Order: sequence, then C-alpha cells, then structure tokens
Amino acid sequence: MRRNQLLGAATALGLMIAPFLATAWAGTQEKTIDKRAEMPRGAVVDSTKLAPKPYEEIFTDRGLSQKNSDMQAVFPQTTTGLALVRISTLFPYGLGEDNLPEVREMARDSALLQEAPDQALKDLQSGLQKLPAIYWAERQFLIQIGARLKAPRASVIQFLTAEMSRPVKISAKDPTNLAYMSPVVAADMLVAIDSNTAERDAAFRQAVKAQQADKDLSRLILSRYEVADATRAMNLARQLELLTK
Repeated sequence: MRRNQLLGAATALGLMIAPFLATAWAGTQEKTIDKRAEMPRGAVVDSTKLAPKPYEEIFTDRGLSQKNSDMQAVFPQTTTGLALVRISTLFPYGLGEDNLPEVREMARDSALLQEAPDQALKDLQSGLQKLPAIYWAERQFLIQIGARLKAPRASVIQFLTAEMSRPVKISAKDPTNLAYMSPVVAADMLVAIDSNTAERDAAFRQAVKAQQADKDLSRLILSRYEVADATRAMNLARQLELLTK
C-alpha cells in the first residue's frame, strides 16, 4: 500500500517551474504585460496591483516577514543569493500568470540568476545545504530552477546528483508533507537534461545507495529513470537488489 502511494505521488507530480519559466524568463527583459493580462472593455483596473511595489512591501503585505528572515539566514548575501532569497520567500505567490507585483518581482530575480548562472548555482547549493526542512516545497522549486541554469553542464549534473542523494524521511504522521519527493524532483530534472547513459547510471546508482535505508524511496527515485530508459533502470534495480522486498 505504501509503495503504491509513493508511486501514485510520483505519477501525479507536476513540475511547478515550467509555466513560470514560460512567462518569466522568456519575457522578462521587454514585457511585463502580455495579451493574457489585457482587461475586457469596461473593466475597472485595480491600480494598486499594477503599480510597482518594493519587495519589502510585498513580503510584509503577504505576512512573509519570518520566511524572508529564514531565507536571508541561509542564502549568501550576493546579488544572486539575494535574488534566491526573494524567489524563495515569494513562492508560490510569484508563480501566477497575472501581472501582480509578486510575479514581476520573481521574473526580475530569475533574470538575475540567468545573467550569472555560475554564481547562482553556487549560491543555490550553499543555501540548500542549510534550508530548513519545513521548506520542502521551496526546495523542490529551487531544484527545478537550478537544473535550468546555464552553468557548466558538469556542475548542474553534480548539483542534481547531490539533491537526488540527499537523505529524506517519509512523514508517517503528516501525509501532506511531501519532502520525500525532493530527490524525485531532482531525478526528473536529471533525466530531462542528461541523455548520457553512463552519467545517468552513475547518478542514479549514487542516489539509490544514499537512500538505501528506505527501499521504497529508492525504487521511487529509480522509477524516474525508468521513464527514460526502462532497460537500464531495470538492470540497475537488479544490481542494487531492489527487485526483492
């Protein structure tokens, strides 16, 4: 039953960043309002939603002061580190497609990461090392951002492999706690960006061994490889003795 629940969660997993990237990074530099934001004729525009708003005012209005402090404590105080603070704090409010201050702020910060991808990846890795466990949803979102940074390919693969291998525990008391999906998200991203079979084998082998205390979780991680290459995933499962209970 537990294994079916885990696999069901993996099947239902939707990567949160795709629609965000489509509206943020692609149109950040020149557009802030697209056709989807056009108001119907006769509609009344709330000027407070369209007017520029400082980040400090945004997180205060949202009641995110403590979360902002938590993120300030874990990410480096660099240009990209502070961008990650703001992105993490505004998650998930900055993911909408409406032209709200949160969306525009997250789009600007995402552009900053793309302007300095090497430093952004270093700051991201540093922050994730210290990110409190309660922010598992933010971690999963940030993993997806890191995977798409135009940093050296080897660095991105190393980052994803480390996140796949980070030990997690499944909360029996709180079924809404999906922290155990963090390495699965990393596995999904690795499969999406890396077609090198030797590299994928090495990454999944390392991850499964790191999660060996929980075979169900190991199988769940390996199931993401199965989507891309069922034969190699099965061979790896056999070698790592995951085909038996």
